[in-house]
Amino acid sequence: MTEPAKHQQLQPATARIELPTSGRSIEIPATSARRDRIATDPITTASIGPADNSDPLLSQAPGSVENPVSAVVGTSLSEQIGTAELRQAAIGGNASAQFIIASRYLEGRKVGRDHDKAAQWYIRAAEGGLAAAQYRIGTLYERGSGVTQDRFQAMSWYAKAANQGNIKAMHNLAVMSADTANGKPDLARAAKWFGAAAQHGLPDSQYNLAVLNERGLGIPKNLQEAYKWYSIAARSGDRDAVKKAKEMNAAVDKTALAAIDQSIASWKPTSPQREANMVSITEQTWGIAKNSTQASAKAPTGQPAGQPLNAKDRIKRVQELLTKKGFEVGTADGEMSSGTANAIRLYQLRHGLPVNGIVSTQLLEHLQNGLI
Repeated sequence: MTEPAKHQQLQPATARIELPTSGRSIEIPATSARRDRIATDPITTASIGPADNSDPLLSQAPGSVENPVSAVVGTSLSEQIGTAELRQAAIGGNASAQFIIASRYLEGRKVGRDHDKAAQWYIRAAEGGLAAAQYRIGTLYERGSGVTQDRFQAMSWYAKAANQGNIKAMHNLAVMSADTANGKPDLARAAKWFGAAAQHGLPDSQYNLAVLNERGLGIPKNLQEAYKWYSIAARSGDRDAVKKAKEMNAAVDKTALAAIDQSIASWKPTSPQREANMVSITEQTWGIAKNSTQASAKAPTGQPAGQPLNAKDRIKRVQELLTKKGFEVGTADGEMSSGTANAIRLYQLRHGLPVNGIVSTQLLEHLQNGLI
């Protein structure tokens, strides 16, 4: 019997996985996938090899025929949404500016929240080739937020973003490929994209890839690879992965363990392809106070450069900051509880950070400095 995923109720044939950002759940084969993470922010880091244009999901330009919403976006924008230069750039076709406009409509920043307009501007940016926007409009199509719910459109946009190197699109495309909502799941595609995201350090994809290897779903059964990926996922502190790694250790041929353990110890994620996962803003006239590079270059507030916090103080500081921002962590005592880890994951999801539930320098700086 497959180990239940965190926060899921195991059914006879399927695992219902709650989506923390939407409250909606989907059904996927219980033995094939785990812990869908659909975030609202695409800013993260990842990369992938050469694009695979043979995928049938890429044969149609999503949005251009069935949902031509980009054609009805007006040629004017409210002054409240941003500077004249930002608005002119967006109307003129600058995909990064269009992404900013869309995000402000989605999040209700500077203007009232409007998911319809958010979707329209994301599609314009996505059609301009911006991978982050392709990922974001994929999430909206999957949920039916601002557009008519359309799983094929969602998967098509995820495929475009994934082929450019967007890690969250890789994972979400894999989850949807393993889903039975479209009929028979495509576990080979799921294995491909879980594998791609796993190589770039996403723990949930690493765990899912291990499950597919253990069960021989979509790929040949390989207990050694299953043990490897459970073990790598366990590095993030994932208790399920830790437990499964121990189980697989007992199942793997003992003569191969030393070599596998060495490969696990030496494994490193593939370097990120930043342009596929981050929207870099350099235009000062757009009124963006600072970008992520500028924010991360500063020492955290109240912490002199060269005097890093110890592990317990770092956890406590993160707990305090999350509490101030309205996240429930329990007691800010410097102890890494499940409540703290869940609050971190939710914060990471909402702000486009790699979702791992881990206290890191990047997380602490993001909390203290804030990003646009």
